[in-house]
Amino acid sequence: ITSVDLILGSETGRCVILNWRGGGGDAASAQEAVQASRSFKRRPKLPETEVHWDSITIQASTMIISRTPKLSVLLRHEPPALNNEIYCLMITIQSQEETVIKDVKLTAGLKPGQDANLTQKTLVTLQGAETCDDSSPALLTDIPIGNLQPGEKLEMPLYIRCGTVGTRVFLVYVSYLIDTSVEDKDIICRCHRDETVTIETVYPFDVAVKFISIKFEHLDRVYADIPFLLMTDILSASPWSLTILSSQLQLSSSVTPVDQLESQMENG
Repeated sequence: ITSVDLILGSETGRCVILNWRGGGGDAASAQEAVQASRSFKRRPKLPETEVHWDSITIQASTMIISRTPKLSVLLRHEPPALNNEIYCLMITIQSQEETVIKDVKLTAGLKPGQDANLTQKTLVTLQGAETCDDSSPALLTDIPIGNLQPGEKLEMPLYIRCGTVGTRVFLVYVSYLIDTSVEDKDIICRCHRDETVTIETVYPFDVAVKFISIKFEHLDRVYADIPFLLMTDILSASPWSLTILSSQLQLSSSVTPVDQLESQMENG
């Protein structure tokens, strides 16, 4: 509040308008405040129930603190996430309010404000791992959950598919309505709880290729019309066992295979 106007009279016949600009802002200045304080050298004695106008302290700013939500949000997952894997992030929501909470909504997925390439290569869904396709968004917003009773717990899996490697920050935001009392007045308060988690996405395999002779000796270079072997080492970067369904070796037109090319990693 930068100024106060006191209008004496009516809309059709106003007598006087009193304006006080001691609260700061563009309309007031330090010089005007000093002049106003000097104009009242002696304050009249007022009854104990009344407060002198100039004794009111100016408060230029204030702080509004929202109500502390009584809701727990836990996130569980088993890192790392593999490239193009359907990765599961388990969300556990439990109400700690003493009364029922209403209109519970969930927002979950890639936290906004990150690299645009991550947004294009990140897919999330709540409907099941088989539906996490290219039509899925990177962030699900305002998913209705309904009402939760006091102490009620809800577990929801969030399926994530990352098309590129790297570090991503995921956001889980839960909001709800609750009937509460403030200064003996019943109001409807909207509370929210948000949690973030960082997930690292890695390639499932590290592939190294080297040239060796038909005697299994290391070669620094190869020559035309001299047969050689191509040795491939595959190192799994996953903490759990993986099944390789198939592999394929693609050769340029200048290189001809001696035998029929077949995958030696079939179901390996």
